[in-house]
Amino acid sequence: FVGGLIAVYFSGEGRIQPDVFVVPGADPAPRDSWVVGQEGRAPEFVLEILVLGHRAKDLQDNVTRYAQLGIREYFIADILHRRVWAYRLADPAIRIYTPVIPQLGRFHSAVLGLDVKLEGELVRLYHGNARLLDPEEVTEALRDELNDEQMQHQQALERIAEETQSRLQAESRARDEAQDRANAEAHARDEAQARANAEAHARDAEARARDAEAELARLRELLART
Repeated sequence: FVGGLIAVYFSGEGRIQPDVFVVPGADPAPRDSWVVGQEGRAPEFVLEILVLGHRAKDLQDNVTRYAQLGIREYFIADILHRRVWAYRLADPAIRIYTPVIPQLGRFHSAVLGLDVKLEGELVRLYHGNARLLDPEEVTEALRDELNDEQMQHQQALERIAEETQSRLQAESRARDEAQDRANAEAHARDEAQARANAEAHARDAEARARDAEAELARLRELLART
């Protein structure tokens, strides 16, 4: 359960109201308050955001009180001075905080399994070298991803349309070429038929001429005898 700015009640110890607290393994359903006695679990991680107000309360008083309440880790983000303080219970039975030593500017939270770093006015969480995005950044990333998917989908549709148009044009050209070949073949057949008809006509004319010459020769011979 992750809560913030709601009252946390400890049996016999009053209440606290951290800026952020985490209860590992608890039901994440929303609550208006957290009653440790009823929930059976206490916060194990607390983060206070120090901007203005009583610095001694967060930097001194709560360091003692949160340790006595058994809160395993207490982190403070000092926005004004761009600094983080982090504390951890080395021995829950002793309930005295030990400072967490930063590594490369990051403070590791054993409760969260994440590193905490202050970047400007933002408290950033890291998992290894990967920075966890806040809700607005997640929304923006999802929006960018959706836009990319829509663009890719549109490009795919345009590519399919272009390919379809190219295929239709190629099929149309192929039909035109086939029709041109058919027309050329028909024209060639017509020319061949015309030549055959002309040759047949010429042969008929030659045959008629020979017949006429033969008839003329016969008539001349008959005339000579007569």
